[in-house]
Amino acid sequence: PLSRMRNFAPLAKFSSIGVFGTIYTAGFMGLRYFLGDYSVGGRFFSGPAAGALSLPAPRSVDALLLASLLSTAFMAHFNAPRLFRELKPPANSNEKGRLQRFFKVVFGGFTVAVLLNTVVMSFGFLTFGAAASGNVLDNYARSDPLAVVAKLAIASSVLFGHPLQFVGF
Repeated sequence: PLSRMRNFAPLAKFSSIGVFGTIYTAGFMGLRYFLGDYSVGGRFFSGPAAGALSLPAPRSVDALLLASLLSTAFMAHFNAPRLFRELKPPANSNEKGRLQRFFKVVFGGFTVAVLLNTVVMSFGFLTFGAAASGNVLDNYARSDPLAVVAKLAIASSVLFGHPLQFVGF
């Protein structure tokens, strides 16, 4: 039902929940890294793989997989015309002002997305090294309550971002 909506405005509040979920996850990963909870001697350390910073030899398949994962983070680009139509122009402004506002919103959104993805990838690698899973949250202990909250936070982000993939202009 959400993917059949004609207007994105009702999803704005829920989209914010998804953004805050991703921010929480990045913060959680940083906290666990700086506290050393997954390092040797840390309270959630479970084996020699955690914190291993050695890298396997890169393979072209791995590079393609990384490119695929990075591109899905920015998958809703085809909704740009619809988002532009729904963006209200600034008060006492013309179409040029609306376009400038759209640029600011898009640039800001992509900047935040790139920064969050970079932070999550960095803390995942710094914490688990080459042993980091494709879904880095799978590396965290099931007994880690902050990791459980992070998984729920990311699930909310996916849930509330899901309709964007099905609504074209």
